[in-house]
This record gives sequence, C-alpha cells and structure tokens, in this order.
Amino acid sequence: MERFKDFLYNKNDIVVAIVILAIALTVIAFRVMDIMKYPAERAQQQADAVQSVQQQDEQTDSEAATDNNAAEESDDEAASDENATEEDAQ
Repeated sequence: MERFKDFLYNKNDIVVAIVILAIALTVIAFRVMDIMKYPAERAQQQADAVQSVQQQDEQTDSEAATDNNAAEESDDEAASDENATEEDAQ
C-alpha cells in the first residue's frame, strides 16, 4: 500500500495536468465544431431570407395582377355603359 501512495504522490501533478488538458481540449473541440458549422447555418439563413422575399414579391405581384384585372373589368364595364348610352342617344 505504501508503494501505491508513493506512486500516486509522485504522479499526482502529472495526472492533474492531464485532466486539465483533457477538459480544455474537449471545450476547444466543441467550440471549434460550432464555429465550423456557422458558415453553413448563415448560408441557410440567407437562403431562407431570399426565399421569403421572393414569396412576398410573388404575393405582391399576384395581388397587383388581381387589382389590375379588377380595374380592367371596371374600365370594360364603364366603356360598355358609355357605348350603351351613346346607342340610346342615337
């Protein structure tokens, strides 16, 4: 038993240093992995934002087209009303 205590006493500083290095390497490794993932996540966020803007543009375009169609129909009705009024006047 005395021999084990001497071994532990002599090697304790080395064991503590190895444990500290292992913890530090683990933390660094996880942080590096997160940093390496960031560009892909950022690219995905930008792609999602572009897609969202394109969808909003499409909705705006379709609403504008619907408004234009309604305006054209109103113009057509007004023109036919004017034609009918002119024919009645003759």
